[in-house]
Amino acid sequence: TSKGAGTDLHALRPADVTVNSSRGNKDFDNGGTPHPEAIGCYSDADSWEPRDAVKGDIARAMFYMSTRYEGDHTGEPDLEIMDHVTGSSSNGVGYLGVLTAMMEWHIADPVDAAETERNEIIYSLYQYNRNPFVDHPEFAGLIWGDGLLPEPASYSTGFSSQTITLQWKDATGDLLPAGYLVRMSPTGFDDITVPQNGVAFPNDFFDKNVAYGIGKCIFGGLTAGQRYYFKIFGYTGSGSNIRYKTGSGVMHVDAVAR
Repeated sequence: TSKGAGTDLHALRPADVTVNSSRGNKDFDNGGTPHPEAIGCYSDADSWEPRDAVKGDIARAMFYMSTRYEGDHTGEPDLEIMDHVTGSSSNGVGYLGVLTAMMEWHIADPVDAAETERNEIIYSLYQYNRNPFVDHPEFAGLIWGDGLLPEPASYSTGFSSQTITLQWKDATGDLLPAGYLVRMSPTGFDDITVPQNGVAFPNDFFDKNVAYGIGKCIFGGLTAGQRYYFKIFGYTGSGSNIRYKTGSGVMHVDAVAR
């Protein structure tokens, strides 16, 4: 095969010689009968359906080929994606099908880590160009679809408007804190335990760790109309080396959840 579209690494995959012969120049589409050797693949007289795990990879490779090869350089074909089984090509134009099926595959089998790594290796070690549909899957919809990404697969859960947002000014001085431990109690300031040096607390319903410079945190999942109490302890270090600023100067505040 001459150098160019036929040797473009973004569209080449290792394949069993018998399976590759069976696929031949058939378009990519859904349907057909199971292939006896290529498990999960289907074929008929003019189309080939790959296994589910690589459908998106193949679709994005075809999107790339159609975009990369426009026939505007000597010896290069003009490759075009069509929304039907294309048959033979002519006059230097290569037709790739079937767009509807490949768009479905593109959405159902999104880019994964292996495909991203392959794109990076081709770019950095061999061909020095990228498949933009791996880096930006949304490009396919902008070019061939309605320009819109598909809707999310599921709904959000645990929605609650009962929150309290705390804001403060960072401590100053020669030794600045690495962050702050914000502790909350629904019953009173006296029920907020003073943290002990060497003991770090994970983020949970009652405790939030906030890095220096943020100056803000949100407590959610609260009961509307109830008053909550907070104390903010600056600290240096982390893990077993954490040291808290405690004492009478610790900032404290109460607020009602809305």
